[in-house]
Amino acid sequence: MKNKVQPEAFPYEYRLILSQKYNQINKTWYTNLRLETFQEFTNFQYAITVDDKQQNDTLRLKITGLTTPKMLMGGSGPGVFEKEYFRLKGKYKIEIINIDKSKNVFELEFRKRTISVIKSPKNKFVDLFILK
Repeated sequence: MKNKVQPEAFPYEYRLILSQKYNQINKTWYTNLRLETFQEFTNFQYAITVDDKQQNDTLRLKITGLTTPKMLMGGSGPGVFEKEYFRLKGKYKIEIINIDKSKNVFELEFRKRTISVIKSPKNKFVDLFILK
């Protein structure tokens, strides 16, 4: 009898959610970037620690781990890193470097109200979502 190979519970480790938003007060458009774990935690809502660097047409996100919340209140949900980026216009590469040094590179085009995917990595540990 052959052993069946069980599919992974989570085909991806992370979910990258991008959206273009308008700030009514400053009258400017910005990109909201949210990186979250596919795995949901039951005791705390962890924060993903990320060293992020924007250089020329590349936004580099290096994942360094998870941290517990500052207030140890119970909760559940994915681990999250979220940040607003201003002035992302034109073609950009978003590099996400995992703890094990593996890398996913997405090539995107940012416009005032939309984000388009130009190229996506073949072997992904990050699933990309663009909200409208």
